[in-house]
Amino acid sequence: MKLVSNNSTLIFRNTPWDEKVIGSPSNEITDMLECNSVNDIQSLLQQFEEYCNTNKIAYSNVRISAQNKNIKLCLQLAGFQFVESSIEVFRNILDFNIDVRLMKQIEKIEIVNYHSKYLEEIKQIASNSFNYGRFAEDANLNSTFNGIRNSNWVDDLAEKKEFKIMLYKQQPIGFMAYEINNCTCNLILGGVHNSYQHFAPAFWSAILKLVKEEKNNLNITSVKTIISAANIGVFNLYIKLGFTIMTTYWGFSKIRNTYLP
Repeated sequence: MKLVSNNSTLIFRNTPWDEKVIGSPSNEITDMLECNSVNDIQSLLQQFEEYCNTNKIAYSNVRISAQNKNIKLCLQLAGFQFVESSIEVFRNILDFNIDVRLMKQIEKIEIVNYHSKYLEEIKQIASNSFNYGRFAEDANLNSTFNGIRNSNWVDDLAEKKEFKIMLYKQQPIGFMAYEINNCTCNLILGGVHNSYQHFAPAFWSAILKLVKEEKNNLNITSVKTIISAANIGVFNLYIKLGFTIMTTYWGFSKIRNTYLP
């Protein structure tokens, strides 16, 4: 869906996956294009708010470049609150090579394609292992929502995206969902059981190796993902794997209590 004011455009979509958790309609702003004028931004946000009230949207969120002060200001004036900061990281996959120090760890694990027999255990990992991200870091949301959202997300990702599972002694201890978009592999959601975090570098390296091996058929040249700036452990993991920072985002949300159940 799109709203326009002069040359500025606001694009948004409903988020039924969030609605399942919150219990009320929700949406997110996905792009704010050419939004440089404060007047245009305020006009777009007023139109957006009218849509939300007409459709009884209880929860809205948006991520913007941390450099755009005008959008920050207008979002806050429109009742949005800052909830999280995230960072997009990027790596050329063509020159990726596994650190030889990880080889012994990699030999202990097995990477397999998704199978429904692992679903419940993977959903438990997704529910319990993520303490970062917009739902986890939004102080205005019920603390249980994040685990439920991630568990539901696994259901959707397992059906629609590339989904790999890490086995240790035949037991699932981690997973990674990703998709190929043009020449880029987007890592969507990945996690490791809390008791096996020491396998994370080996697992991520094995996934990158798989992506690199697919490049001949899919012309993949790069890998990217978005991570919470508060997740220092994972941020350092990506740096060690040779990723560089592309963009810093600020995340905002707005809750309309009138429409909550």
